[in-house]
Amino acid sequence: MSPYRRAWLAWLAFFVALFTVAPLGLWLGRAAPGLEPLAILPCLLAAWLVGRGARCPVCGTSAFRAGRSVFSRTTAWPHRRCARCDHDLTGPG
Repeated sequence: MSPYRRAWLAWLAFFVALFTVAPLGLWLGRAAPGLEPLAILPCLLAAWLVGRGARCPVCGTSAFRAGRSVFSRTTAWPHRRCARCDHDLTGPG
């Protein structure tokens, strides 16, 4: 699977987990008030696990990185080309 597709899968995994876990968070808030923030943890874990492979195979830069600097910003969507080495991320990883 290409790093570009894996990055989109991480993005999708986060939102699927968010919308399937949200009712659990509402139920958890009624059962034990104050524990609602714990419902977001599975969402973050799903995105992290899938997104680990969304890196450039040449230099290891994240597919969500937008610039060449260490202080560059990240975006909410993946890029088709690596921000550091300009490698095509849509090909097989």
